[in-house]
Amino acid sequence: MDKNEEYIAGTVKGKIYFFSLLGFGLLLYLVADHIIDHFFFKNKAIYSVNSILALEKNVQLLLAISIILLIISLPVMFFAIKLALRVKKYGCWPPPDTPMPFRTKIRRGKYAKFACVSLFLYVAVLCFQSSASFYIWYAIKTETHTMKKHYDKDYSFLIK
Repeated sequence: MDKNEEYIAGTVKGKIYFFSLLGFGLLLYLVADHIIDHFFFKNKAIYSVNSILALEKNVQLLLAISIILLIISLPVMFFAIKLALRVKKYGCWPPPDTPMPFRTKIRRGKYAKFACVSLFLYVAVLCFQSSASFYIWYAIKTETHTMKKHYDKDYSFLIK
């Protein structure tokens, strides 16, 4: 072990942030899993009666999930950008005055640059994922609307 190595001690504030984010993520996963299962199993009965109506319900669920995902992703993106800029400014990971949950070695040079680039890539992936979910919702919504018009036009004599 090198005597010149620097460490940041773990703080109570860092532990509170870490474990509260971990708990929030677990809670979000469990709630989202339950809600999605409930809506999809509820729509299984509709599939046998009217598949277009069931698809419309699933498209509404996709929109709700996309909006919730965007609301959760925005603060995470801003925090990651702020952290990446601080890493770039100070040239070390973790940057000064960052609360850490556990004792952490300060890394400089390539490791800090890699952490900065990784944070920016993470933000790019979150932006792409949020945009893609809205694009998929829009594409399915327009296709469903087209199918519904086609269904109403061609088979209107059967609906009466």
